[in-house]
Amino acid sequence: MAPLLGRILAHGLIFLLALAIFYAGMGVGLTYNPIVGMAIWIAAVAVGITNLICIAFVRWR
Repeated sequence: MAPLLGRILAHGLIFLLALAIFYAGMGVGLTYNPIVGMAIWIAAVAVGITNLICIAFVRWR
């Protein structure tokens, strides 16, 4: 049970990281350079999608 809880917690933290990257990109995009902000948004989306793929295809025992 503990490893499963650890995986759930890890995936939740990764989603929070993606959200933090997204908001950082919003701040950079609105304050300094929209192109760099959009690149940071793309990185946040990549982190989130990779996390979803890992959730979908990793065996949860």
